[in-house]
Amino acid sequence: MEKRASLQVALGRRASLLTVWWVGYWLFLTWLLLEPKPPRPPLPFTISDLIAHFATFVILAFSCAAVRWAKAKPFSCRWVVFWLLVFSAYGAITEIIQPLTGRSADPIDWLADSVGIAFVLIPALLLHWRRRSMPQEAEQV
Repeated sequence: MEKRASLQVALGRRASLLTVWWVGYWLFLTWLLLEPKPPRPPLPFTISDLIAHFATFVILAFSCAAVRWAKAKPFSCRWVVFWLLVFSAYGAITEIIQPLTGRSADPIDWLADSVGIAFVLIPALLLHWRRRSMPQEAEQV
């Protein structure tokens, strides 16, 4: 019993640290996406820009999933859809606001953000479903 309680305390600490990381990263990402730039013509389309958008949102979604996992909570379809929508809306809103900071809005960047989010959250859900559908091994006496 004492071992289980200490495990729950350790998981709670891990979840707290991961939550701080996730929120801090989200704030940093907001600053990164909305940092004022001097006005200039829109940059030409580059694959490296798409990779950067994809990667930053992969990290955001992975941090969120890590918090959920550390709290030992299941990845339900409802939870995944909720965070897909929240993060995708966040990406869209930052793209819409960027022209106010001297940057250019690009729907392709938002698409890369959304693909990065789905790249993490959908496999997390599928992995959870797979684990749930696996037959439980009989306990040995």
